[in-house]
Amino acid sequence: MLKKHKGRILAIAGVAALISVLSPLSTASAAAPALPDLGMARMEDFHNQTVDGQDRLFFSTVIVNVGDGPFELQGRRSESSDLMSTRQRIYDSDGNVRTIDTPAKMHYSGDGHNHWHVRDLATYELIRKSDGASIGHGLKGGYCFFDNVEYRLGMSGAPSSPRYGGCGTQSDLSVTAGLSVGWGDLYSYQLPDQYIDVTGLQPGQYRLEATADKMGWFTEKSEANNSTWTDIQVDASGNFEILENGPSAQPVSGRSQFNNDSPAPTRPPAPATPAPTRPTPTRPPETTATNLDENALNGLVGQLFGGL
Repeated sequence: MLKKHKGRILAIAGVAALISVLSPLSTASAAAPALPDLGMARMEDFHNQTVDGQDRLFFSTVIVNVGDGPFELQGRRSESSDLMSTRQRIYDSDGNVRTIDTPAKMHYSGDGHNHWHVRDLATYELIRKSDGASIGHGLKGGYCFFDNVEYRLGMSGAPSSPRYGGCGTQSDLSVTAGLSVGWGDLYSYQLPDQYIDVTGLQPGQYRLEATADKMGWFTEKSEANNSTWTDIQVDASGNFEILENGPSAQPVSGRSQFNNDSPAPTRPPAPATPAPTRPTPTRPPETTATNLDENALNGLVGQLFGGL
């Protein structure tokens, strides 16, 4: 009888030791993902001008990343395709990386920038405040984003210098675009299609909304801060006046929002050679023990106790 109890005690001790080995490995492999968090900084450099008989409201926007990790997209295509499919790369707190396929597409631009753009990364809408009617939408449909505006470099994980730059060339079959923590991507009012048609706009109050990832295609820390807005008063002469900015719309600089005399800063061109991106770390090899699921473990316990 003593020998039988002794065998049972040894079996229980063996199972306990096995569980103690498995538990730390399972905990270590479940490192928290360092998710990006897209937002829009305060819109600036509003210009109302008539171009080719059309009244246009020009403005500058900055897409920012205020998350825990970089916002990184990879575009891929076959030689026969004009569009790239995309997948998002997400790093965790241990430096490992996983990829998620997204519905977003990349296309090669014909606007003179000569690089690939992500479709509908940001959207703009002008709304009449009296009844909520949508008056107009931004024409710009594609974005090449990279680190070109220092936004909040004091954030944890924000690099002191750009890590992403450029969006490839026409012949590329794969492209990586990204936005580091604490950095922003400026789209100046001087760029093609960075305006809304306001021809015939009646006097009154309007709200201009800018939204990053309105389609919800990308994995983020929060979707609650993707939009910002600016309220505008239009008088009978067609003059515009800023009334108020949304509470989440933090400025990038101290420039006046309406500045028809001084040109807005030009967006830095994408470098010919992309800035170094965050390296893809190698995941440590998993041991056989980590592959034991709950059913396998229960079976092992049954075998040990069944022979006692």
